[in-house]
Amino acid sequence: MDWGKRHFPGADVTHTWSGEDYQATNLMPFFGKLPRGGGKIYFATGYNKWGMSNSIAASLAISAEILGGQLPWADTLHHRKTSPAGAAAAISLNADVAKTLADSWAKLRTAKPDTNNTVPDEGSGTILRHDRKPVAVSTVNGKTCRLSAVCTHLGGIVSWNDAEKTWDCPLHGSRFAADGQVLQGPTTKDLPAAQ
Repeated sequence: MDWGKRHFPGADVTHTWSGEDYQATNLMPFFGKLPRGGGKIYFATGYNKWGMSNSIAASLAISAEILGGQLPWADTLHHRKTSPAGAAAAISLNADVAKTLADSWAKLRTAKPDTNNTVPDEGSGTILRHDRKPVAVSTVNGKTCRLSAVCTHLGGIVSWNDAEKTWDCPLHGSRFAADGQVLQGPTTKDLPAAQ
């Protein structure tokens, strides 16, 4: 938005766009039969912002597999093995997730105590502490919500996303609406009300 304000002074922002896309550790898209899907569920992911072309390639390869055909170029992507470098990258990423989890819980010591009357400014959210429990408090469209700040996926502490007005988990990207409803997985459970 800053770029737009600099280049188009006086213009009002009416719409915004954001996107998230997964990237495999070996930087290659992944598609085919879903593991543990009984051979009946196909998926495609890991486009790393190349979804316009790679989704078409994945759909062609999946269609060919379902119909009994073969696309030789697809074998390179479809039946690949994870390289030692890819495995090392996955281990490193998971170590980063563990560090982020520990750091986010450690930061709670410095979080302000929840006095049960904190009302953030419109469009804002903050993490407070109620006893030892992290509380996510936000105000959106005049409604203040008090939720558990612990992601229902693997227990990361969510943080407020000013641009999207959402609670986002730094561990694996789960996102929740201001009222706690799941917007994006991997979590499947809403953030509960603060206790």
